[in-house]
Amino acid sequence: MFAIRPCLRKGLVLGVLGPLCAGPYWMMGSPMRPSSAPENHAQELHKEPQAEKRLLVIPAGTRLKVRLVEPLSTRRNQRGETFEAELSEEVHVEGATVIARGNRVGGVIAFIRRAGRISGRAEILLRFLDIEASSGTRVPLQATLLEVQVPNSKISGTGSVKAPSGKSRDAAKVGTVAGVASLIGLLGGGGRGAKAGAIVGGASGVAGVLTTRGKDLELGTESELVLRLDRDLLLH
Repeated sequence: MFAIRPCLRKGLVLGVLGPLCAGPYWMMGSPMRPSSAPENHAQELHKEPQAEKRLLVIPAGTRLKVRLVEPLSTRRNQRGETFEAELSEEVHVEGATVIARGNRVGGVIAFIRRAGRISGRAEILLRFLDIEASSGTRVPLQATLLEVQVPNSKISGTGSVKAPSGKSRDAAKVGTVAGVASLIGLLGGGGRGAKAGAIVGGASGVAGVLTTRGKDLELGTESELVLRLDRDLLLH
């Protein structure tokens, strides 16, 4: 037996344990570095939450004033054609303007009818489809027409517009024709001629009325309309 010198013992220990201690570094291929996961996690925790977009609600029953940007007529237009209008007044919610004046409103002609020759007034029914929000996007819209800038027109509960009645005009036309014919008869044959002329003139006037259509309904450019929202209008 021989004694191992202290220096040899130290060298032997380092020779055996050195590779074992250094093994993980060789296996990783590079020195191990501390993970940055805790730091990233801390940063995520300190991030401020993003502000949620507020949903604005224009309640049902609100009135919108719009102006046509193109004319509509029972003589020229057809059912199913679309049209455009624009807001003539701003829309406010809680004191803030949410839809600006001039923003567009889109619609479609749901029903249209010309006046008859014997009876029936010209009629048009407008349906409103969407409105341009302040963001520029189109928002679905359900509204009914309440008022229209057409003298003596009539609006039904469903929002259809009827042209003014032509009865007084027809009566005046018959009376005028009969009066002229009566005058001619009077000049030509006295009392009997006047009577006969009135009868013939009246018949001619009636015939003229029966062959002439009633007045068409005309909604000109920039005609003012008042709408009522049927449902809440949601703006994002």
